[in-house]
Amino acid sequence: MLGEALVATDLPSVLIAEDNGFDQLILKRAFKAAELGVVVRFVEHGEALISYLSSGFENDVVGLADRVLPAVIFLDLNMPVADGWEALRQLRADPRWTDIPVIVMSTLAHEGDIAKVYASGASGYFTKPSSFSDMVAAIRTSVAPWLVAEGAPRPKRLV
Repeated sequence: MLGEALVATDLPSVLIAEDNGFDQLILKRAFKAAELGVVVRFVEHGEALISYLSSGFENDVVGLADRVLPAVIFLDLNMPVADGWEALRQLRADPRWTDIPVIVMSTLAHEGDIAKVYASGASGYFTKPSSFSDMVAAIRTSVAPWLVAEGAPRPKRLV
């Protein structure tokens, strides 16, 4: 999304399901500022996320023959078509994706939602910060452990 062509790379990727174009832009810039050495890709809702993973990235503009699952998925809870709750349910129900860390993000922090997110199989949760520097810090804190931790899930190739 955001009008940029994907490029072939050996870098791990982060797939973000976020319907708000402004939030996509902020997240893209925050990931760049976080300097994690990842490629960031966007889908606009939960159904598109599942379709993207299921299709083997057939809509990928580069047409890479050797595609890799994302190292981490960021998932907004409140999206049209299929919301984050439905996407998380489908991600955790499909054995192809159960090992991919899913970080849920939301504008509001409801204590009941946070507990439900973790009970539903999310690997992390954060409330979208109001400042850019806090967003960069939240991204570093939530993504970096999955990229470098000993024994952390590594990207798996699609079959």
